[in-house]
Amino acid sequence: MSGDAETLPISFYDVMIAEASVVSRRRELIAARRAADKKGGKRPPNAPSVAASRAARVHVVTSGTADERGDPYPRIEAERDLTGLACSGGGVRSAAFCMGVLQALESITEEDQPKVFDNVDYLSTVSGGGYIGTSLVAGLMQTDGVFPFTSTLGGPESLETQHIRHYSNYLAPNGFIDVIVGLVVLLRGLLVNAMIFLAALVTLAWLTILINPTEASLRLPIFEKLTRNSQSVFFWSIVLVTAFGLIQIGYSIFAFLPSKRPDRMTTLVERETTSRVFAFVFIVCLLIAFFEFQAYVLAGLFDAANPPKDCKAINWVGCALIHMPNSLSGLWSVLVGMSAGLAAFGNKLIAVVVASKGDNSWTGIARHLASKVLLYCLSVVVPIFLWVVYLSLSYAGISGGDAAAVTGNARENYAIVAGLLIVFSLLVTPNANSLHGYYRDRLSRAFLWRLDKLRDGAKSELVEKKRVLAPLKRWLKDRKARKRETDVDQFKLTSLKPGSPGNWADSIWFSPYLIINTTVNLEGSPYLGRRGRSADAFFLSPLYTGSQATGYVATDSVEQADRNLNIGTAMAISGAAASANMGANTIRALTFSLAALNVRLGYWLPNPRFVGDRSGLRRWLAHVAPWYFAKEALGKVDELTSNVYLTDGGHFDNLGLYELLKRRCKVIVVADAEADPTLDFNSLIRVERYARIDLGILIDLPWAELRRSNAQATEEKLNDSPTDEEPFHGPHVAIGRIDYGEDEHGVLIYIKSCMSGDESDMIRDYRRRYPQFPHQTTLDQFFNEEQFEVYRALGFHATRNFFIGKDRFAGLKSCPMQDWPSIVRRALAQLNVPQDAVEKIVQRQQDTMI
Repeated sequence: MSGDAETLPISFYDVMIAEASVVSRRRELIAARRAADKKGGKRPPNAPSVAASRAARVHVVTSGTADERGDPYPRIEAERDLTGLACSGGGVRSAAFCMGVLQALESITEEDQPKVFDNVDYLSTVSGGGYIGTSLVAGLMQTDGVFPFTSTLGGPESLETQHIRHYSNYLAPNGFIDVIVGLVVLLRGLLVNAMIFLAALVTLAWLTILINPTEASLRLPIFEKLTRNSQSVFFWSIVLVTAFGLIQIGYSIFAFLPSKRPDRMTTLVERETTSRVFAFVFIVCLLIAFFEFQAYVLAGLFDAANPPKDCKAINWVGCALIHMPNSLSGLWSVLVGMSAGLAAFGNKLIAVVVASKGDNSWTGIARHLASKVLLYCLSVVVPIFLWVVYLSLSYAGISGGDAAAVTGNARENYAIVAGLLIVFSLLVTPNANSLHGYYRDRLSRAFLWRLDKLRDGAKSELVEKKRVLAPLKRWLKDRKARKRETDVDQFKLTSLKPGSPGNWADSIWFSPYLIINTTVNLEGSPYLGRRGRSADAFFLSPLYTGSQATGYVATDSVEQADRNLNIGTAMAISGAAASANMGANTIRALTFSLAALNVRLGYWLPNPRFVGDRSGLRRWLAHVAPWYFAKEALGKVDELTSNVYLTDGGHFDNLGLYELLKRRCKVIVVADAEADPTLDFNSLIRVERYARIDLGILIDLPWAELRRSNAQATEEKLNDSPTDEEPFHGPHVAIGRIDYGEDEHGVLIYIKSCMSGDESDMIRDYRRRYPQFPHQTTLDQFFNEEQFEVYRALGFHATRNFFIGKDRFAGLKSCPMQDWPSIVRRALAQLNVPQDAVEKIVQRQQDTMI
């Protein structure tokens, strides 16, 4: 592929052709490695046999459907169907649960037998699932394809598992000092935001002083200004509103006069254009009235500072301020306090609004309405705060008398300050004020470890941590070595593609192809469909990066455009849950306030659509923070700028299922650990809707039985130990059908974080003490050892008991396909599930359909 071709957006069909070659090659090498192991050969793969190559090959052909550009969606032809594993979002809760799922999948086969992961072609991850999914791939890179999180009862946990458990409180693993570091990063972002806002506010204040240099100019009588000065309070507003009203009356009279001539009939486009012009003029009238209102308020401030005896001689703003207790002395404290509260608890309040939306009880409705009203009230706090700052700056610069020299100095000083602030703001890059960097580093420390460091540094690190200055001394000592050493989080996404430059290019052949799901925010998209969703699915992978909205481009081209893009950055973007723009979860009333308060973990990434055309003005704008900050704060982010704004993949699809459906995987395993206390399966239903509309794919999954079983896991049942006399336990799993159309079907194995009463004593005891388990809020990212372990153990329990045939599951009671049990058997066999377990599962599916 040429350099120019790599920078041009391509269709998803072309993406699949490239991925199919990698998947096919991996299958061939795994088959060769198995053959070498049976013969007692070396661990690295030998050349695959002709039979293995034929069986492993994946072909991509066109299907009967096409995307919005007319490009065909792919159809897969292979002797062994594509398989995918999806790890859902949910923060560290999902990371722990999905670790248990991964460990269980690895444990269901004997050591000398083919493993489940050998036949998993794709690993699709979101948010917390991305923490552990990326960690798994990083581990496979360092262990020559050996599973890093092996869980056995006959010995201690692996170093990798111990490390992640130790860092389950990943945001502040070292306690107070990490809290202070986070606070410093937050304050730095707020300082950058303040500089950008002050640049605009000081500029507006300078313009206000320029127009109204003295107090007297704020209150000239209207008729006097008609002859002396056209900059009257409300003068232009009155003129424009009058003119607008006369135009509307004239249009109403002449536009609707009856006419018998067809050539005089207006077209739909003409009528729409005329209406938009009138709307634009009306908005201009409102803006002018708003700006002129500032002079009215400023005059009231001067009146309040020197109150006359007769309140009737001043405007109502001054009168109100005169009679207000303590005047404005406490206003700053109130606004600052409310802004701080919004920054600290805004996300929790949003979570309450979302969680109580489906609760139809009186308490649920009351909680939803109260939290929503509070949200809308808080949404005006930051705008009011900024308005008060502007008024204060203007008031300070306007002379109370007619001293022209004083006013002139104020104008000059304001102009200089505004100019400096604007220059410094233009030097700031779009991601400079984000909390992304801090979040990425904390995640990388917890989940992207170096195995050699874990083996060699455990004892020395334990000793050094007892010394206060040990980290600094170690950094100074190893400074030169650090320049030669690359941390795992710094590895490029393209290093996960075999044959690319990187220390572990050969070992990565044994890892499933990693898809890191994010969301591209499109609140300001010119396309109504995207604007209605406010987002589109955006993925980062070793070969290609992009979305349907932006097109897809070679990942190495994006890495060249953004040197900070690596696997640590990609993992953090996928989990960027807190933001002003959050795709389908965006609270529009709070967009401006959350952006101003720097509540953002999102990331501005070079737009795949323009990654090969970043020259001239477009290249300059790509690095101008105020431009992107304004689009973010005003909810105008879209797919037509040099950079696109990416946030948590859960803001579009919190399961990681959508991208596997696009790739038409015939066997999909989903680990769902999202916060879903009422088991409404909202994320699943949302993906079902997207798949039906976008891809023409139908999903039939009998999840209702999981909800009933979870509801029956009462406190009384949890207090009773499960007996061995029960024939089977569960369910935690549902098996459903994927209808791709054109007589093409797939199997969906859906593992849900839920209770059934057959869990271990440790899990049931935790549930008795914490009734919200296993759906404790995602806002809690400070897990302790017990909390991490119960979620991991639940994921292991739910997954292993199903795949060894012990648990019952929710299966289809009816299916248009008569051979559905046989299709389930084939799917399980493709996952290398042991034959005896396959027969038990298939028999239960047959019994369910009788």
